[in-house]
Amino acid sequence: AAASQPEARDAREEEARGAGGKEKQPSKGKGKGWREVAEGLLDLQTVTFMAHVMLLMMAALYLLSTPFSRLFAVRMYQLSMYLVMVVSTVKVLSRFNPPPLRPFSLPALQAWFARVSPTSDFQYAFMGFLLSPQRPMTMGLVSPCCLATYHAAAFLNKQLKGTSLWERTGAARAYRALMARQQQALLLNAASEIAVGLVVLVQLITPQRSFVFLFVYLNFLRMRYRCPDARKYHQQAWSLVHARAAPFLARGGPTVAMLLDRAQRWFTQGA
Repeated sequence: AAASQPEARDAREEEARGAGGKEKQPSKGKGKGWREVAEGLLDLQTVTFMAHVMLLMMAALYLLSTPFSRLFAVRMYQLSMYLVMVVSTVKVLSRFNPPPLRPFSLPALQAWFARVSPTSDFQYAFMGFLLSPQRPMTMGLVSPCCLATYHAAAFLNKQLKGTSLWERTGAARAYRALMARQQQALLLNAASEIAVGLVVLVQLITPQRSFVFLFVYLNFLRMRYRCPDARKYHQQAWSLVHARAAPFLARGGPTVAMLLDRAQRWFTQGA
C-alpha cells in the first residue's frame, strides 16, 4: 500500500538527518547573500593573513623606494609600523577581553594589563607605537616581517596542504625549509630588536638623540627579555653581544665595570 503523507514526510526528515545530521531547512533565495559570504571569508585568521601579506608588501616597498623617494619610503615605513600596531592589538583583544573601562576600575585595569603585558602580541603593538613616529630604522622591520612570513606560511599550509598547487609549485618544500629554521629566525628576531636599541644608543652622539626614547625602548627590551616566548632567544642574543663587546669594555676599568653591573641588574630584574 502506498505510504501516507505523514509517513512520507517522516521518511524524508529521517533521510535528511542521516545525510547531514540536521534537518534540511528550506532554501531562501538562489544562494548565500553577500553578508554570509563575507562572514565565511573574513574570519579573524583570514584577515590576519591579509594584514601580514600587506605588511610584507609595504616593507618591500619601503626598501625598494628608499634610494629614489625618501618621502614615499618614510610613508611606507610608518604604515608598516601602524599595521604592526593594529594587527597586534587585534590579536590581544581576540585572546583577552577588552580592558574593563565601564564602569572604570583601576584595580581591574591593572589586573588586565598584568595579563596582557607579558605577551608577544602586546609587546609588538607597543613596539609599533614606539617606532612609528621615529626616523625609519630598517632593523625595526626585521622581527615583524619575520613573524609575518611565518604566520602567512602557516596559514597557506593549513589551507592548501595536500593540494597539487601546494606540492607542484615547491611551496610545500619551501614551507618545510622555513619551519626547519624557525629557531634561527626567532634568534634573528631577538638580535634585530637588540640592534635597534644599540642604534638608538649610538644616536645619542648625533642631533637625533633622544634620552626619553632610549629609556622607553630599553624598557621594551626588558619586557622582551622577560617574555616567556622570547626570553630564551634574547638571553642568547645578549650573550653574543656581551662576548663581542667584552674585550672593549674591559679597557674601561673598574668604573665602567661597576656601571655595567648596575645596568645589568636593573635590566634583568624580575626575569
